[in-house]
Amino acid sequence: MIVVANSGGLGHQIKIFERSDSTKVNYYSYSLLDHYVTPPNNTNAYFTALTYLGGSGNATFINPCIGIVIVGTSGSSGSSGSSGSSGSSGSSGSSGSSGSSGSSGSSGTSGSSGTSGSSGTSGTSVAVGGTSDVFTKFTSATTIGNTSYNIHETPSDGTLSIGPSSDTLAISYGQIAHAKDNIGAQGDAQTSQIILKANVNPGNGTLQYTSGSGSSRLLIPINGVIAFEAHIVVLEYSSGNNASFFKVEGAAKNIGGSPAIVGASTLITISEDTPGTHVICPGGGPPVLVGGSGASSYIYIEVKNNSTIGMAAKFVAYIRYTQTLF
Repeated sequence: MIVVANSGGLGHQIKIFERSDSTKVNYYSYSLLDHYVTPPNNTNAYFTALTYLGGSGNATFINPCIGIVIVGTSGSSGSSGSSGSSGSSGSSGSSGSSGSSGSSGSSGTSGSSGTSGSSGTSGTSVAVGGTSDVFTKFTSATTIGNTSYNIHETPSDGTLSIGPSSDTLAISYGQIAHAKDNIGAQGDAQTSQIILKANVNPGNGTLQYTSGSGSSRLLIPINGVIAFEAHIVVLEYSSGNNASFFKVEGAAKNIGGSPAIVGASTLITISEDTPGTHVICPGGGPPVLVGGSGASSYIYIEVKNNSTIGMAAKFVAYIRYTQTLF
């Protein structure tokens, strides 16, 4: 057998299969089948270079058996055997796919119109007075009525408050105050916004007035402190139209009617067309100062217009501030 099947290159194969289950079988090709020549092992044969060809892919066998498939030499064909009996009929093929849907039929005629529904009940009238301090009250998301969370405008002092009147405390002309509930006193948990404005000719000026008439300022509440953030924009009249943008942050307090800046304020130059044309705190001092006393204590900002062509400039500061007091 070794003489006949010595060279695996002729197409010989070996198969390893389970003795009790012939479906578990692996097929391999090999390079060489030979035997040992040195006693006492000269009765043993061996294969070299096994290559898995296919089969059931078993990694282990319980009762393995080994078979050798030997490619025979060419011989003449034997005579044909008799034809076997016809096999049984195959099972029916699967059903074909469904045909495409037919085209839609034409639309039917429109039905007759239904009868009109009954009229809804009339809504409740709401009176809005043009001179009242409170001009809008919300009782729900869809109802205007009477509640404690209101929007109040007070024409007499030019303020707007959002929140219950017992919580908001607007004291400066042009102030928009917002509060809902408080810690222990009216206005002690409140945020506001306001605008300071000034038309500054070449030279020094101040940003301190909230009204166009120059009579109202951003007031610091008595026994209170405000933390502010001011965005200051400047634009020069003329064909040059030099513009600048600055930001100032800080805090001011008014304890017992004596106003003071808390610590040091911060000035940031955000952008300028021509550096130095517009200046905040030209004297080199703090960017925000305090003035007045008592209930008239206020903050203000010193500015300077260094226009090279003698043109005035508009300085506008939008200030947001948060306050508490006792």
